[in-house]
Amino acid sequence: MRLLKSENRGEPSLTKDLIEDIPSYAILSHTWGADEEEVTFNDVKDRSSKSKAGYVKIQFCEEQARRDGLQYFWVDTCCIDKANHTELSEAITSMFRWYRDAVKCYVYLSDVSARKRDNNQTKRTWESAFRKSRWFTRGWTLQELLAPKSVEFFSREGERLGNKNTLERLIHETTQIPVVALHGTPLSNFSVDERMRWTVNRNTKRKEDKAYCLMGIFDVSMPLLYGEGEKAFLRLKDEIDRSSKAKPRPSPPPSVIIPFRRDRDFVEREVLNDIWQRAFEPAARIGLVGLGGIGKTQLAIEHAYRVREDDPKTWVFWVHASSAARFEESYKKIAERVQLARWDEPKADVLGMVHGWLSDENNGRWTMVVDNADSRNVMFEPLDGRTMTQKAPLLSSALSSSSTDHSLSDYLPSSANGSIVITSRTREVVEGLIEYAEDIFDVGPMDAEAAVTLLRKKLKKYSGGIAQDDSVHLVRQLDYIPLAITQAAAYINQRAPRVTLSTYVETLEKSDADRVKLLQMDIRDPRRDRWASSSIIATWHISFEHLRQARDSAARLLALMSLFDREGIPDHLLRERYIENQDGENDFEEDIATLRAYHLVGMGVSDNLFDMHRLVQFSTKKWLELHGELGRWQERCVDILSEAFPTGDYANWRTCQALFPHVQAMATYRVDRPDSVKVWATVLYRGAWYASESGRYRVAERMAQASLEVREEVLGLDHIQTLDSVNNLAVALRDQGKYEEAESMNRRALVGREKVLGVEHPDTLWSVSNLALYEEAESMNRRALVGREKVLGVEHPNTLTSVNNLARVLRGQGKYEEAESMNRRALVGMEKVLGVEHPDTLGSVSNLALVLRGQGKYEEAESMNRRALAGSEKVLGVEHPDTLTSVYCLAYLLSARKSFLQDALDLYQRAVSGYDRVLGVHHPTTAACQAPQVRPRATLQNYIMMYNMYCIRIVPKQQLQPTAGRILVSHFSPLPPALQPVSRPPYYIILKMSSPPARSTYLDPSLRLKEG
Repeated sequence: MRLLKSENRGEPSLTKDLIEDIPSYAILSHTWGADEEEVTFNDVKDRSSKSKAGYVKIQFCEEQARRDGLQYFWVDTCCIDKANHTELSEAITSMFRWYRDAVKCYVYLSDVSARKRDNNQTKRTWESAFRKSRWFTRGWTLQELLAPKSVEFFSREGERLGNKNTLERLIHETTQIPVVALHGTPLSNFSVDERMRWTVNRNTKRKEDKAYCLMGIFDVSMPLLYGEGEKAFLRLKDEIDRSSKAKPRPSPPPSVIIPFRRDRDFVEREVLNDIWQRAFEPAARIGLVGLGGIGKTQLAIEHAYRVREDDPKTWVFWVHASSAARFEESYKKIAERVQLARWDEPKADVLGMVHGWLSDENNGRWTMVVDNADSRNVMFEPLDGRTMTQKAPLLSSALSSSSTDHSLSDYLPSSANGSIVITSRTREVVEGLIEYAEDIFDVGPMDAEAAVTLLRKKLKKYSGGIAQDDSVHLVRQLDYIPLAITQAAAYINQRAPRVTLSTYVETLEKSDADRVKLLQMDIRDPRRDRWASSSIIATWHISFEHLRQARDSAARLLALMSLFDREGIPDHLLRERYIENQDGENDFEEDIATLRAYHLVGMGVSDNLFDMHRLVQFSTKKWLELHGELGRWQERCVDILSEAFPTGDYANWRTCQALFPHVQAMATYRVDRPDSVKVWATVLYRGAWYASESGRYRVAERMAQASLEVREEVLGLDHIQTLDSVNNLAVALRDQGKYEEAESMNRRALVGREKVLGVEHPDTLWSVSNLALYEEAESMNRRALVGREKVLGVEHPNTLTSVNNLARVLRGQGKYEEAESMNRRALVGMEKVLGVEHPDTLGSVSNLALVLRGQGKYEEAESMNRRALAGSEKVLGVEHPDTLTSVYCLAYLLSARKSFLQDALDLYQRAVSGYDRVLGVHHPTTAACQAPQVRPRATLQNYIMMYNMYCIRIVPKQQLQPTAGRILVSHFSPLPPALQPVSRPPYYIILKMSSPPARSTYLDPSLRLKEG
């Protein structure tokens, strides 16, 4: 062969015809242009090659070879003297070997550009051109792809696109050549028919070259007879047949059929170790069961590669089991790879032949992955006559009965030399294929740490910073599901820097429409079946369709469950509520078992509660919406909650607490039928009631407002239920400190109830009592009390509430003795009627403590305060507003007692921070708690503790110019009123703030401090 030698200056020169001692060289693969454009042998000899358009390819190859440290290179247009027929014939016969022996093969794609036309253009643009390149349609380029060890692809600008390893997926999808062939597996391991299929749609300029270009592929040689036309191909076939008969075919070495590359970003999961421990038992079968997108296939891919890595002599096979056709197609690939005789004949029983081969222990160890075995019908129903029409000699005796009785499951062998890993969304299918339950593994979401690791690995191309909080928040929103995380990372990678981790989360949480848009994105994942969608919603809709076909009643149960909150769904809300004409308990248990088998629901914190993944719930609702069924199931949910969710009375709190999340979910629905709308408003009315009682004031306002709007529209302004909602809203507004709005609502409720119910109706008197909180307090409270005593009796809880309210008014007027008497009456009555731990009883205890404090009865007041606080913490919780009020009242009481100063400060700080969190910084109660006149007063020791808390520093007076009678605070100018000079102080102290306090810090101007 002749080579081109790179010269330091000028054009490259041709070497002599080399027979031995051939130096290392690079070789060019390209497509020819017009003959007159290409640089020929004579052009190089005459030094006239630069004038031709094809010289750019010579120049490219020379420069690239030089970069790779190679002085010699070969280009077919000019390294062969085509006028010399002997040389041409020898070159064509040797071409495969020349490409095989090259150190580097450069593929120059003259029809592929890597330059971006605009800033939005991405890698996908050149990939599309790459797939369509005419290089893949030329006959000669087949051996140029397969023969060299190193093949690198370049655009027409000379930019490197990748090599045949990094681009193997693109090349495989474009050419259908197996990836293992690209990796250098001997071509003799592939059947003649398979290698012939690689040539389909490839053309050459001359008819004869369609045969001559394949001589190296089939390792044959024959004389070149240009002019014989199609006869060349017939001669090639004869030569191949003669060669096959002359050389007994050796058994192929074990190889791999895995249609997916190994994932460099794979994150270790514990279940992989469990698979590994069982995989080497004789005739092992292992099942991976879980939701679509949960990572079953990724685990199987990693396991398959590890098996091969551990023992290169093990065969590894992959079978697609989503349909009978794909299952059989996978078995055909196995038959071809293991070189079964006559497997490709029209009537060959490929399933039986492969089953027989796998069952023969003489063929060595093997591992098989059966992926996506989701359908019971596909795996277990008898095959039709088209699938098995002829039994082969290798068919095992186990399958020797009538072929039409067999299902695909029968063709999965139990062989001591093999193991099978089965992935499925459906436990029922896997249980039918695997004998022992301990060999079936439920694959759930990743743990939080692994999910964040996966996200970070998949975002390696993302140039923005990856904040830990953003990562944790995103994977939590995606339920730690690998497919959802991978799709999110791909979306961000494609759109960065305009899309960041935080903006993706914001979009995901913005609205249902935005969430659907993101979860419907189908960004191709090279490690997912190309026939399967990568969209998380589409993936799960397939599961829902499987479910509907397999057990419609279970699909209906799933539909109903998706309308509740996704956690803690009680079984009593579901039984006999989702389907008519069923057999009751047995049907429900079967349906729940089916949903759990599909991994669409799971058990909650107790046996009677169920949970759903966030994204499963969302996808189910979108599925219902797609089928026009969402509204009907929302109405069913509303009806169920109207029967199950009680009023907000204390006796119902346990039930309300369990069901309230489901009421909150229901609050977002918009039902259409008038009857359903009224029921919806009733449930929200009760929900607002409970929300107010449990301290969720903002939620209470939203629910009360929604209930009121519906009732006003449907029932009218003066309907009694409308007035109930008015009263409800007034309570929610009052609790948030919106006193003017609350008073307006209370007046409306009172006027309406007096008109509709009369002045002495209990509901009317309730409005009187509520309105008494704002003005004309004593007279209104006395009216409410008298009315309730008359209508309800002296020990009715509402009557006792009026007693308590009147006592509070009297205390505010300084009438402590009468207030104490009323408080004690209320407390005794409530303890008797409601019990000692009822929230109203605890409120009465707290009110009595305030009265006692006002009279200087500190010890009894403290006892009452502590009782109220302990009871509130137990019954209401540590951050309920009423509990925080008890905390503050105890702090205020203890501040007057020197021995409890530190306790007072701690309690005060707890109350302030609690009000901030629960009520907000602008709530009147929060503001009042921080007013100077209500802060704990103390001695110098107490103030020093407060100064430390607020970064206040005591400065020795000798360090500053004394200013008699004045407290100096550097942060304030001018001084606030509370810090104005104290009149004629006998002593003074100088204070200085080193930094602004967390809040405005006022001191008691009446305090006299001694030096030291």
